[in-house]
Amino acid sequence: MKVLRYNTAIFDFDGTIVDSFLGIAKSVRHALIKTKGIWIDDLETFKSFVGPPLHHSFTKVLEMSESQAAEAIQYFRERYGTVGYRECEVYDGITEMLSELRANGIKTALASSKSEDMLKKIIVDKNLTSYFDIVLGISDIVKHETKADLIVSSMSSLSALPGETVMIGDRVYDAEGAKEAGVDFIGALYAGYGTKEEFLNYPYILLAENVSEIKQAILQEIT
Repeated sequence: MKVLRYNTAIFDFDGTIVDSFLGIAKSVRHALIKTKGIWIDDLETFKSFVGPPLHHSFTKVLEMSESQAAEAIQYFRERYGTVGYRECEVYDGITEMLSELRANGIKTALASSKSEDMLKKIIVDKNLTSYFDIVLGISDIVKHETKADLIVSSMSSLSALPGETVMIGDRVYDAEGAKEAGVDFIGALYAGYGTKEEFLNYPYILLAENVSEIKQAILQEIT
């Protein structure tokens, strides 16, 4: 009888399931125009915004105050919620991988630092709803849940144990959350937003260069 190492796979969203750079970058630029009157031509300037919570990026990367960040987030959501959320593409091989995981009895979840209402809006738009048993995002855009909180909540909802669960994500926040939650971690390098170096201080079972490697790691059998 085939016995798999994992029965639950929890995925980050931006930079792992979809490439959401364009919509995020344009919405950050919109927020900067509205809050500071600044126009930045090079969207690559905002590459670091893919993955981390918005509050962190506006306060740490752009050095905004709490009140400025809150205002910027509202302007970001103004554009992202009407136009930007559609400016993303599902990575090649993702739907095939998720289909195979589910065919093998793997429970699948999304745990994202994106607001939950927007996350659900995107997965409907991209026809991804049927691939996940549960979808969790943050409920408070300022005092947001940590990635570890989201992982633990996902496991609770799916009655999953830490030793049978793996987290897949593209940034250090995902690796940190997996460590805090006591689950294994797979780093997704194919997006190019996270680097190998940022994962080196955290335990991981794989740093995947493509989606196929992730699928193979999750479906490995216990010997």
